[in-house]
Amino acid sequence: MSRKHFEKAVFQHSKNVLLLLLVLFFVLLVPLAALAENTFGDCQTGESGEESAPAEEPAYQFITDEHIAYMNGSNDYMNPESNLNRAEAAKIIYTLLGNPLAGEEGSSFADVPAGIWYEDYVNSMAAMGLIEGYDGNVYEPDSFITRAEFVTILSRVYLPEEDQEDIAFSDVSSDYWAYDALKNAVARGWLKGYDGNTLKPEGNITRTEAILVLNRMLGRSPDKDAIDGEGKILQYLDVPYGYWAYYDIMEASVPHEHGENEDGAEVWTSFTPKTSDREPGYYLEDGQLYCVKEDGYYAKSEAIGVLDFNSSGQYTSGNADLDQRLLAIVQAETDPDATRLENLEALFDYVCGNCTYRGSSYLDEGTTGWAEERALNMLQAGNKGNCYNYAGLFTMLARRLGYQAEAISGTFYTSLNGYDVRHGWTEITEGGKVYFCDTEIESVYAANRKLDWDLFFKSYGTGPTSYKVNGVTKKIKIRGRLSPGVTFPRLILWGDCAFS
Repeated sequence: MSRKHFEKAVFQHSKNVLLLLLVLFFVLLVPLAALAENTFGDCQTGESGEESAPAEEPAYQFITDEHIAYMNGSNDYMNPESNLNRAEAAKIIYTLLGNPLAGEEGSSFADVPAGIWYEDYVNSMAAMGLIEGYDGNVYEPDSFITRAEFVTILSRVYLPEEDQEDIAFSDVSSDYWAYDALKNAVARGWLKGYDGNTLKPEGNITRTEAILVLNRMLGRSPDKDAIDGEGKILQYLDVPYGYWAYYDIMEASVPHEHGENEDGAEVWTSFTPKTSDREPGYYLEDGQLYCVKEDGYYAKSEAIGVLDFNSSGQYTSGNADLDQRLLAIVQAETDPDATRLENLEALFDYVCGNCTYRGSSYLDEGTTGWAEERALNMLQAGNKGNCYNYAGLFTMLARRLGYQAEAISGTFYTSLNGYDVRHGWTEITEGGKVYFCDTEIESVYAANRKLDWDLFFKSYGTGPTSYKVNGVTKKIKIRGRLSPGVTFPRLILWGDCAFS
């Protein structure tokens, strides 16, 4: 080779090397520039947002033929208004993809330790290229995910269709990093705007909002007739009937077989609601009483002895005004860490310490069904009333703790008087025994005479008083039946609801 040809070859080789270096420089530069421009791990894009979705159709597809449960709560709570975090989002999308790459290592992040509950979800999703981390090789699993981030991940599976119309929201510009993903979500009907022509892409997405997006994406819609026709659907205590997204949450959390009616609407053909995460018994939640029955479902639209439970599984007296007043007292006077009996005593002390005597009409011996009226009368009168009002109020408060409490109209006797006096008190059936509680005698009669009487949860025949109804002295009696194979004090009250 001549020197001239050699120099030409060297020059050409140098040009090729230089060109290669320039290509590598720009390949490395563009992602770094994108990271510098936005801080969202699932949104590493150029200035125009063109890379918010992959260039080729992914090999993964969401499950649409089976209507699986993809969103679940914990301890009978859904927390529907809580923000969805990045770990939860990874689990949900992983589940809807049919658990792909199960058991494979995938990618790892510095803040996704081995053995953590979301390890497989995050690593597998990263291996599929559906999620990305942040600078520093972190995923930030506990951080909340935004609306833009969430639909960007979905758009990596469902790519934008051709000729989608541009969107015009006041808070989304055409050069926004996730513009294409948002346009895709709006065009497909997944995402809807807010009043004021805003989309709020940077806002955190709540668990309920995520459900609405996913149900629309999957083409899933709840069968309201089937749900309403089933008496056992009380999945979560914080998603009662009447909650604005109740049916969509049922669609997302209750696995079901489905078909279509003649109008193309989804029809649930079979389904099985999940049972409670809790043991059978009564549960006081922020002053509201619930009952988990022996079959694992909440009592709903039914009566357990003297306790009535509404369609949301909450105990109700049947009077909305009374319920609100009683609820406020229970919320203020009970302790969630205290035992049920300790809370009952706290309510007994409340009535004794916060009510004053005022004369009122008497009731005939043996009269029943007056507790609700007399309790409300006392509360409306500023906590003033006679023995029947005292008894009615405490009876209704006891029921809010799950006690089979009844207000009794009869007479009481004490040697201090030497004769029977017309009177009202509370009777509670518990653990196969009957106890009485007498707030008025303890706080008024005994207190005025400076007598140290304890009339809380006592057996008949004990203490300084005796009680009669229609001339018959009250004695210990047994109500209810013991659950087969279960020893005292576990009892099934009135054949249905158990408690410890």
